[in-house]
Amino acid sequence: MANTEKDRVLPAEQEDYQADATGLSLWAASIVAAAWMADLATAGAVAAELVTTEGEDNTKNSNSNNSRSRELHPFAGKSVLELGAGCGLPGLTVANAGALSPATATGVTAAPAKVYLTDLNPDTVSNLQHNVTININNADRSLDHPAVKVLTMNWKDPSTWPVADTSEKDDDSNEKKQESRHEQVDVLLGSDLIYQESMAALLVDTVSALLKEDTGRFYYVAPAAAEGEVRKGHTAFLKRMEEHGSFHLICERLAPAHYAANPLANQDDDLCFLHFHELMTAQFTLYTFQKQKQRRPGQQQH
Repeated sequence: MANTEKDRVLPAEQEDYQADATGLSLWAASIVAAAWMADLATAGAVAAELVTTEGEDNTKNSNSNNSRSRELHPFAGKSVLELGAGCGLPGLTVANAGALSPATATGVTAAPAKVYLTDLNPDTVSNLQHNVTININNADRSLDHPAVKVLTMNWKDPSTWPVADTSEKDDDSNEKKQESRHEQVDVLLGSDLIYQESMAALLVDTVSALLKEDTGRFYYVAPAAAEGEVRKGHTAFLKRMEEHGSFHLICERLAPAHYAANPLANQDDDLCFLHFHELMTAQFTLYTFQKQKQRRPGQQQH
């Protein structure tokens, strides 16, 4: 997975995000996010299995049970996009959701329909593609993997975003086609994306544009406040999410301790501290946002 956290140098306040190669490092927050995604995959599969089992004797309701099973599972049959993926660990974990969780009794799998792993720096994107190759493309073909696509994506340039499939859409006006040319996804992932004040508004606008209304969810991980301080721009990001009018903060909680457990196969704590010191010295906050329909001015939120 390329370099490690010890190599990370956060850039100074600057606008040349394409030159930011911090994505070549495996950040502690992405390890926590991957553990969270694995938990969501298995917990969602259990909930979906319960629904399937309750209705398995009622053939009339089999289709609705399958549909409900997919609704309960956070990734099953859904489109998923990881922003600022870096090495892509959380997104790759979601891509493996079908392997992490067995299919339900009626065949509903936990696998998403497709996964996009995105970043901007060319070297980071190249390394990201390498990680997809060794973890997905060369994986056991019997496992249920979705289509995984690596994209060079600039948050400021929607022309670099995933393109929507318009083959089944009506032939509406050119203006409407222009507005809907990029795809909106069911799930967005992000970990420790904000380290400059100027990035807060850009991230909120990007999340709003990419996420489906009513059902779309954004799972985000960031280091918790340490001695009263958080990443620069993080507080501004949370405030903008609250003021935007389209997002409901479903859950905010500290990550369980086991999410930050030593991820190394040899369990060498000294080596873990060398590479991922934040896992052992910091706490992490998990945020789940759901996108709602944009409120009109003066309209009350229900």
